[in-house]
Amino acid sequence: MSVTPIPAASFAASLGQHGGTTSGVNTTGANLIVVLISSDSANAKTLSDSKGNTWSAKTAYADFPATDNEIRAYVATNPSVGPGHTFTVSGSNIFASIAVLSFSGAHSSGPFDQQAGQGVASGTSAQPGSVTPSEDNELLIAALTFEVSNTISVNSGFTIAGQANLIGGVSYGIAAAYKIQTTAGAENPTFSWANACPSAANILTFKVAVTRTPADYYVASSGSDGNTGLIGQPWQTVAGPNAKRFVGGDTLSFNRGDTFTGSLLLQLLDGALQPDSGSPVVVGPYGTGADPKISSGTAYGIKALNIAYCTIQDFEVFGATVTFTSGSPNTVSYTNTAFGIHFHNTGASNLAGPIVRRCTVHGYQYGVVIGDNVASQTHGFDDWEIFENEVYGCTVVGICCGNFTNYTPTIHNRGIIRRNYIYNIYGDWNGVTGSNTGYPIQIPASTGVLVESNVCKDSGSASEPGGGGGPCGIICVGTHDAIIRGNIILNIDSQAGDGTGIDSDGNDNNDILIEGNYIAGCLRWAVTIFNIGGPSANITVRHNICQDNGGGLDNIGGTNVVVHNNVFHKINADTVWVLRTAAAGTAFYNNILICGPASPAGQLFAGTVMNGNLYDCNLFDLTYNGNNYSSLAAFQSGESQEADGIEAVAGLTNAGNGPTDWTDPNIAASTIDDYDPEIGSVAIGAGLDLLDLYSIDPGTVDFHGLAIASWRQFNIGPVESIESIDKFSLEEPYLIYLK
Repeated sequence: MSVTPIPAASFAASLGQHGGTTSGVNTTGANLIVVLISSDSANAKTLSDSKGNTWSAKTAYADFPATDNEIRAYVATNPSVGPGHTFTVSGSNIFASIAVLSFSGAHSSGPFDQQAGQGVASGTSAQPGSVTPSEDNELLIAALTFEVSNTISVNSGFTIAGQANLIGGVSYGIAAAYKIQTTAGAENPTFSWANACPSAANILTFKVAVTRTPADYYVASSGSDGNTGLIGQPWQTVAGPNAKRFVGGDTLSFNRGDTFTGSLLLQLLDGALQPDSGSPVVVGPYGTGADPKISSGTAYGIKALNIAYCTIQDFEVFGATVTFTSGSPNTVSYTNTAFGIHFHNTGASNLAGPIVRRCTVHGYQYGVVIGDNVASQTHGFDDWEIFENEVYGCTVVGICCGNFTNYTPTIHNRGIIRRNYIYNIYGDWNGVTGSNTGYPIQIPASTGVLVESNVCKDSGSASEPGGGGGPCGIICVGTHDAIIRGNIILNIDSQAGDGTGIDSDGNDNNDILIEGNYIAGCLRWAVTIFNIGGPSANITVRHNICQDNGGGLDNIGGTNVVVHNNVFHKINADTVWVLRTAAAGTAFYNNILICGPASPAGQLFAGTVMNGNLYDCNLFDLTYNGNNYSSLAAFQSGESQEADGIEAVAGLTNAGNGPTDWTDPNIAASTIDDYDPEIGSVAIGAGLDLLDLYSIDPGTVDFHGLAIASWRQFNIGPVESIESIDKFSLEEPYLIYLK
């Protein structure tokens, strides 16, 4: 293995008297970035970058004897990288220049080895001092700060990676070079130039990544922990693999039908490169029979610690039993406060590629978790997947891909939660603890998450009474660019504040799409939008079916919220509104509201926009800006809203009789047809053209996942794929052509 430079991400630049920011470069592939800064030695300066990396500052070396300027190295190991990567040096009167050198193939956990440096009185050459790397094949980086415009050269086989000349009154000069040794030996390169000046030089050495050939390892109850773990020599317990350190391409297989007691810990070989998508670490079963079981008692089940591209699949992982007791209030008793399956990153940059699939997890506070629930976590995981798992009998959360303490949206990026079956996530009220518990799915501190085709049900019954908030079937907090699509959410209960189907809860939620979900039987609202701890903005709620929840949609503080083509069915005997807004910034279009005699249609804040909605109300009751209206006509007249609204029987196939239970996430929500409009329904062809009228994207598919044709009239409600040809004003020959 050898270190490889990335020339496109290696350069030098003058920044200025008070520092500055470089142009963006593509650092993709680098696992080591070294930044050299030439600057005034008397004034403080800081280094940051656009990827949020943590920088380790090495010793500064100043010129001699005046100590006007200095050279200093900053190192990022396993950094977050990618295109558009910029570097910023900040300070006052620092006259800074920068050199950036990027490499792949460095030691992954502790590459830094040696350093030396020294200042030089006025002259035409400088040496940093001798260093001897401790291993063969190390990377050596040497740099120079200088005070007169010069062209710099260097000997001893070093390659100049970048040079920025001195600019009077703006920045000191800098030159940086590198060399990759084959055999460890003393190095003391000489920088040379023509015009004499004071200078200072430094040199640093870095170790290469550790390698070994990937292997297949096995664990079986019939094995021995004294074995090698290779084929024919399986380990017997989790102690065998816990003592092993893995590399990309390794597999770890547990014998089907066996039960293994204890916690499984997966760790990377020290110094090895992180696995990649082509060579993941895969942990799963072998043989025939039932999935292997990990029985962890009161400890965690499986933890992958600081490993990228690790797949955990086809296990049953269980802790001590959680017992639910019905009462006033409901309580749970449990002894396991840990995670079932947990990907944990304590490093200074994000890791990619964790996958959990086809596992059954129960008996924990936290079922399947990507990340951590600690305020100090600043880096997490990218490009992760959690799919086709069954999670039940937990207390706090079933599946979580984020951090419920630090809500920074960039901690976790580009994830998928799909076709999971999550139920009996009770909440953790045991008379002593419990708050914000009982969630089937949480996606806090994340960007670019798809939550699709999951079943979340029967949860929250033992959340903390009277306080805290929660639970919700699916909750976003500090979440950007999320799509919540095609999920079935049933019977979310609460002893606290929520009991809601889907919640955009604030702390900088932005660009959330909630579409094609079926939400029924939740204690409070089908959908809530809050701004607790920060804004919820740019939220779209469309093509959902919401049946007999405590309320339909509640927006308390969200901005630019568009709610269109949903059905809100609420005939249960309470006085919670079908729609409620507590601030301006919400628009309702093309929705169907089916309201029972004790279910008011809405309590709406001034500035809420209403048009094209269909009211099928036993008793019309709507309050807008404090004014109550008992008919749609009165509302239209009094508030200049709902110019195209309709008050009529909706004419849906089987409204109110949608499913109240669901057990198979492989059967899509889109198969539910109870809210299809009947032939002749007033909803058919009466919808507003949202794109034409309001520049609102209507979406590409309806609740059934069928394409929405832009050339025909739209329906009111979530189903566009049922239409009436009578609504067309087309010539007969064209109708024949369509047929």
